Amino acid sequence: FLPGRTVEVDAKPDSGDEAVNAQIAEGRSALRNLREADAAIEDEAISARLKRMTEAGGKIFDILEKEPSRAGEVRRFMNYYLPTADKLLTQYRELGESGSQGENVRGAMTVVENSLEMIAVAFERQLDSLYRHEAMDIQTDIDVLETMLASDGIRPQSAPAATAPEKNEEEQTHA
Repeated sequence: FLPGRTVEVDAKPDSGDEAVNAQIAEGRSALRNLREADAAIEDEAISARLKRMTEAGGKIFDILEKEPSRAGEVRRFMNYYLPTADKLLTQYRELGESGSQGENVRGAMTVVENSLEMIAVAFERQLDSLYRHEAMDIQTDIDVLETMLASDGIRPQSAPAATAPEKNEEEQTHA
């Protein structure tokens, strides 16, 4: 309908849980705002960080749609990280569009620019934490397999023992 324009349409979430569907819809709307900010901002470094955020966020919502019982695991992401990123980018765009090159405007914009890497990492770590259970399940399956092979005397001598994935900082703190 609109030559040369990409129109994004989000399908209505279907997790089977209306409260989670509402969270997903709200979160995807915030991600859409980040993508719009990305399109409006010409800085390549900022654009790269925004792309990382929207990709990680999109994957988080895909997981949540498939597994609504995991909504509690992304509560802080939903209630703080994503809305704060959205708010900061909105303010950044408004400051950029103000036309002012004053010290306060430039300083505020620099603070937002410098925080985007930290926010992108937070989004990626949130996504990674959703795979923690799968990594533990895989390690458990491998441990059981190794034990069975050893008890049956058929574990190849050249096969190295599987090693557990390294714990992230949060897991080490809670351990």
